[in-house]
Amino acid sequence: MAESIEATEAKLKKLGERIRSGYAELHGAKQEHLDAVRQAVAEQMREQQSAQTQEQSKTKTTEAKDAEKEKEQHRHRHGH
Repeated sequence: MAESIEATEAKLKKLGERIRSGYAELHGAKQEHLDAVRQAVAEQMREQQSAQTQEQSKTKTTEAKDAEKEKEQHRHRHGH
């Protein structure tokens, strides 16, 4: 009787694997879809990094201008 239960469990396990495999084949993500998503995500990341770099550049430029204004004001106040 124990062999029969073990054999049945093995058959059920194999059936489950076949069902999962068939479902994945019918309904799973296709490689071309995955590639398209990866490409879209990579493009979005590049755009975000570019925007972040531009924002950092603007901040540095603004800080440099502010520092120059401060120096100029200091010179005017102290007659340099």
